[in-house]
Amino acid sequence: MAKYEYSYYRDENFKDPSNTIVMLGVGTAMSNTDYSNLCEVIVRGTHVLAVVVDFNPRWIVKLDPDKFVEAANGIMAELQSLDLIGPAATLVVGGHSAGGYAAAASLNLTYNHGQPVGYFGIDPAPRGPFAATIDVPSFVVGLEVTTCGVDPMKSSRAAYSKSGAAHRTLVQIKNQKKEFHHCVFTDKGCLVVCPKDKSADSPIQGVAKAFSVFLDRLKSGNNADKKAYDDALGGAPMYVKAMNADEVENKAN
Repeated sequence: MAKYEYSYYRDENFKDPSNTIVMLGVGTAMSNTDYSNLCEVIVRGTHVLAVVVDFNPRWIVKLDPDKFVEAANGIMAELQSLDLIGPAATLVVGGHSAGGYAAAASLNLTYNHGQPVGYFGIDPAPRGPFAATIDVPSFVVGLEVTTCGVDPMKSSRAAYSKSGAAHRTLVQIKNQKKEFHHCVFTDKGCLVVCPKDKSADSPIQGVAKAFSVFLDRLKSGNNADKKAYDDALGGAPMYVKAMNADEVENKAN
């Protein structure tokens, strides 16, 4: 029985090995095939390789950071053997819901191919308090009110507060009328609790483009300002309630 299952996405216009890898853990009851819409936007027009990993297949619980790291180490080795990533590739970890929390809790564990340089939390949801500390640059997206049993104060806003103030970003999506749910970032929702989003104003496009801004700025070592994220989000469309971005000084100056 496989210990993990994964899908990877890249822009096929780029043939050389990728040097930026985004490793996303799946949410509760989700699989590695449930995030194609998000990942396709992340990699479009870039040299980024995005991986979605189900690190606890055939079981709904996705909270174990040790299993997340074990899967990430195995996948990185496999991608390298396939010449899909370069020997100096950097890794950004994260994920949706429980998988996003597992990735956050894994940051103090050992990665065989180099420690992660960034974190992408998609409404990361622990079972209890958000105990993980995020000591790498972070990009977190979440909702305004509770859906699917996930309280923003214990998920996205907690992840932002547990991130280093030097380089963190939070995008919060308006959903006072619950027009968007916790699983809006997946391809089909979670069926029973969070239905598939059918709105033409889905936040996936804007969030993925804003995350690309975050990835670009990781290379320079300082966060983008609010305007750069705002522009990527499409001029702060109606679904965005708040956007926080903490800047750091450019150490080269």
